[in-house]
Amino acid sequence: MTAHRHRAASCARRAPHSAFAPLAAALAIALAGCGLLGGHLTDEQVTDYAKAYKDLRAEGLRGSLGQGDVTPKIEAIIERAGFKSSADFMAVQAKVTLAWGELQTKQSVAKLDDLEQGKDLEKILKDPNVPESTKATIRKQLEAARANYERNRSFAKPVLDAVESHVDGDSLEVVRRHQKELTEAMTGRSGD
Repeated sequence: MTAHRHRAASCARRAPHSAFAPLAAALAIALAGCGLLGGHLTDEQVTDYAKAYKDLRAEGLRGSLGQGDVTPKIEAIIERAGFKSSADFMAVQAKVTLAWGELQTKQSVAKLDDLEQGKDLEKILKDPNVPESTKATIRKQLEAARANYERNRSFAKPVLDAVESHVDGDSLEVVRRHQKELTEAMTGRSGD
């Protein structure tokens, strides 16, 4: 194992591991900043990662990685998914975490932009068939949403900027292609 991979694996094992918790993202940014992640994600890596993550979650073991507790059972799950070792898995996990974080943040910002513009709600407000009481409720909700818009957007922008600087476009596209598969692996829910 190279010194970089050993250092990355050692750092990654000590990081808290949950479904892409902020600390995992911070770890990934730190590793990227040290030049330890190198290279683009491939479809095969992301598919293998989703399989390993799904299997670890199904066994109730995904949190064990963050505690540095790579048992033979965890190592077997990771290897069965296509990784050579838990260190390789953790390096891919760091890249996926960054790309996933950027993708999710961009999607959230787009939703905030749509909400701020209120296009769908404005159509309802102009519809003469919608009762005035419903319109009053919608106006109130739209006003509250717009009041929160800038605060939420101002939080999301620095996060997005920090993540974007460490994610290459090719890796982001690979994660985007596998978004449904990753969502299902991480949450157990449909990625639709």
